[in-house]
Parts: sequence; structure tokens; C-alpha cells
Amino acid sequence: MKPQSGRSADLRKKTSLLEEEVRRLREELKYKESNIALLNQLLANMRISLKTKDVIFVLLTGVTADPGLGFNRAAIFLHNPESRRLDGKMAISPNSVKHMREIYEDAARRKYDFSYYIGQYYSQNLSVSNLLNKKICDIRIPVNHKSNVLTREFMQKKSIFVRSSAKQTADVPSELRSIFTKPFVVAPVTIDGACSGVIVADNFFTESDITPKKIQSLEDIASFSSTMIESALRFEKAEAQSSTDELTKLHNYRY
Repeated sequence: MKPQSGRSADLRKKTSLLEEEVRRLREELKYKESNIALLNQLLANMRISLKTKDVIFVLLTGVTADPGLGFNRAAIFLHNPESRRLDGKMAISPNSVKHMREIYEDAARRKYDFSYYIGQYYSQNLSVSNLLNKKICDIRIPVNHKSNVLTREFMQKKSIFVRSSAKQTADVPSELRSIFTKPFVVAPVTIDGACSGVIVADNFFTESDITPKKIQSLEDIASFSSTMIESALRFEKAEAQSSTDELTKLHNYRY
């Protein structure tokens, strides 16, 4: 028969393990609830406009804003089926460490919510003016092979966490090697099994760890937003076709 002290020790151990599991479950539930709240915010703001640029801005704000996932930088590349390229469409990033600190400190002091960042975009005449955005929008990456991390993950529809090393840097498209020099994540934008593009995000300024939870949340946001992006792209295509003469390609009276 086991001594009383031994049974008490076992009971304390089991109680401690149970309490630890309860704490873990509560933290996981809290994290999932915050993700659901973020997805609801994204959906509410994406419904405001059917313009692709607006939908992408809301998505990247969800990835970078403090009320969102809080990555330092994020960029999106969308697939152009006609040219078979990944075209850089937009990037959100501070311009420097000083700029980032000013943004974070101001946000913390004023306790900005998600809608504040969206409002700033519309108050600035739908302008995205940061140094990274200018670079990203000039990049075109062919997808007719699997020679680099962006096109490979696009074609395989998988996420990947790229850590900085000489070997892995060689796997990064030459156009991005001087831009994403710190560890970064590539997440596909997929809808119904098809891939529309990829999101690239990092913590370039703070060099904070990119946790598996953050990567999973980025995947969830990318997948969730894909339907709205596709809808916006189809709307703009239909709008352009309705105001253009098929033969001459000139604007018609609807324009």
C-alpha cells in the first residue's frame, strides 16, 4: 500500500498538470477569439468597397496593425494569368525604426482600434505611400518554374517560414534578396483549391520571433480574404469590359 505522503504528492502533481492544461486551453481560446474578432473586422471593412486596392489594404492592415497580427511589414503578390507572373501589388511598412516607434507609441497612447487605420487610408485619398510599397509594386516574378520560394509556395499552395542563411537566401527571388533580409513568412492566398497569390510578412525592424501561432493566423487571414480579393478582381474586370469596345479596345459611351 502506498504511503499517505506518496498519494498526496501524486494528487498534487495531477492537480498541477490539470491546472496547467486549463491555463493552456484558456490561452488558446483567448487567441482564437481574438482571431475571430480580427476576421470579423476584416470582413466588415472589405465590404465597404469592391475595389481590389481597397480590399488588399484592409488585408495587409490586418497583418501589420497592432490590433491585428502585428507584423512589422507585409506585401502581397497576385497572380497574373495572362503573363504568368506574380505581380507586386502593395506593401505596408514603416520607413525606418524611428518611424515604426512613432507609430507604435502613438497607437499605444491613443489606443487606436482597427477602424482608425482604415480611416487613415480613406482620409489620405486611398494613398499608400511608403518606401517598401514603391519597390514591391515594380516587381514581376515569372511562375513557369519552381526555382524560388515565392513561386514554389504559390504553386504548391503551402506556407513556409524562411530563416536567413546563405543557402536559403539563394532560394529567394533576386528581386527580393535586398528587401527581405530577415526571417519572413510566405503564405498563399487560396480559394477553392486555387491560388491567387502570396503574402510575404516579416518583423524587419523589431526582429521579434515569428511563432507557429502567428504563421497559422497569417494563413487563416490569407485564406479568409481570398474570396473578397477574387470578387473585387472579377468586378473590376467586368467593369472594364462593359466600358470598352471589344474591337477597338477604346472606351465606349458607358465609360
